[in-house]
Amino acid sequence: MAASRPWGGRGSRLPEPPLPAAARWPLFAFCLLVTLFVVASHGVVLLGAVTELWGIDFSLTLAHLGYLFDKFDGLGNSLRFAAMAALLCTVLSGLAAYLTQRTDLPARRELDLATLLPAAIPGTLMGVAFVLMFNSGPLKLTGGGLIIVIAMAASYLPVGYRICVAALAQLQLSLDESAANLGASRVRAFLGVLAPLLRPSLVAAFVFCFIQAIGTLSTVIFLVSFDTPLASVSILNLAEQGRWGRAAALASALVVITVASLGALYLLLGRSLKLFGTEVARVGA
Repeated sequence: MAASRPWGGRGSRLPEPPLPAAARWPLFAFCLLVTLFVVASHGVVLLGAVTELWGIDFSLTLAHLGYLFDKFDGLGNSLRFAAMAALLCTVLSGLAAYLTQRTDLPARRELDLATLLPAAIPGTLMGVAFVLMFNSGPLKLTGGGLIIVIAMAASYLPVGYRICVAALAQLQLSLDESAANLGASRVRAFLGVLAPLLRPSLVAAFVFCFIQAIGTLSTVIFLVSFDTPLASVSILNLAEQGRWGRAAALASALVVITVASLGALYLLLGRSLKLFGTEVARVGA
C-alpha cells in the first residue's frame, strides 16, 4: 500500500506493513465470530417481537408490533433528542479541539481535562448529578427535554473531542498561518479553511454520538418524565414487568429507526460517512 499523499495540509504517513497470512486468517475468523454473535443477538430480538412469548410459545403474532403505536412518542423523543445531542456534541467537540490545539488559551490544559472528565464518570452518577444541579434554582431544567439533550451530549463529548483532536493533529499549522497572512480572522480561518477539512471527523463525531445517544439508558434514566418518555427507558420497564414481546418490539423499532437514520445520513453526506470507521479509529492516535 502506497503512502497517502499530503492533501489539504494533511501530513503523509508510512505505508502499512503487510499482515502475514498466519495472522490474517485467525483474525478474520475471530471478527467473523463476533459478527455472527451480533447478528444472532439482533435476530433473537426481532424474533421475540413476532412471537407470543420467547422461550415458551413460539407462535407468530403481530400483537406486540401494534403496541408500538402507543409508544410512538417515546420513539420520536429518542430520535429527536439523540439528533440534537449529536449536533451539540459535534459543535462542542470541534470548538474545544480548536481551542486546545490551535490557540494559546491560558486554560487550554484545564479545558482538555474537563472535556475528557465525562469518560471517567459512570452514566448513572452523571444523571444523578444533573438532577441535583438543575432541580432547583434559577436554571431549573428537570422534567424537560433540554436536560436530556445536554446529558447525552456531555456523555459522549470525550470521544467526539478526541476524534477532532486526532484530525487537527494531521492538519499542518501552515494552514492557520497562511490564512492569518491573508487577513483572515481566527473564526474565518476555522470556518473557511479547517472546518471543511475536518468534515469527515465532524461527521464521525455526529454519527457516534447519535448511535450511542439513541439507545442510552444509564445517563437518562433519572431525567425522563411523563412528558419526555424515551424508548430505552420504556424497554427496561417492560422487561422488568415480564412483557418481553413488547420490549422486543420496541427494541426492534429502535434498531430499525437507527439504521434508517444512518441510511439517510449516508445519502446526504456521501463519502464522508464512509470514513466513519477510519476517523473513530484515530481516537487513540
